[in-house]
Amino acid sequence: TGRGRYVDIAIADGLLAGAVVPLATLNALGDTRPAGGDSLSGALACYGQYRTQDGRYLAVAALEPKFWDTLCRRLERPDLLSLHRDGGAAQQAYVKDELQRLFGARPMAHWLALLEGADCCVSPVLKLSESLAHPQFAARGMVHHTEHPAYGPGAHIASPVKMSGFQFAIHRQAPLPGEHTDQILREAGYDDAGIASLTGRGIAR
Repeated sequence: TGRGRYVDIAIADGLLAGAVVPLATLNALGDTRPAGGDSLSGALACYGQYRTQDGRYLAVAALEPKFWDTLCRRLERPDLLSLHRDGGAAQQAYVKDELQRLFGARPMAHWLALLEGADCCVSPVLKLSESLAHPQFAARGMVHHTEHPAYGPGAHIASPVKMSGFQFAIHRQAPLPGEHTDQILREAGYDDAGIASLTGRGIAR
């Protein structure tokens, strides 16, 4: 239309809008279940995090039967195939214990190698440094490596909002403390004597 519009985006609004599963429970039952009682908050063994031998974690999200079947077969645990999402809390607790015992017996690298190429919805829980080096974020242009004159090499995270006709770029580094004090004070109308007075008394740095 050639007319612009005001866009108001709040992080808190976005987080609340993502709570569709507990909202369905609230609407149906009048309240949400206790923490850990919903399918996506810990009630199911096939959807959770498991600690590996080296203290890392694997995120398992094998909600659909095809993913669970693939996972059980890769783990050589066909006995767990029929214990996917059926059964009560006791059965789910048993499966959780079995998976934790299994994953806890080997380091993360072992499981990533074993599950390589398997469509079973299991992913490593990455550290930030690992995420910054991940091919997906590199392909999306989300990480910019820079060299700061005082602090050395570092990384910046680009804007997650992609728009046509716009390319995210870092044109200059963040200033050092006090780097632009004189410039800003001059723009505010102070002369050399005034600037020296303010900095000498510790008012400006």
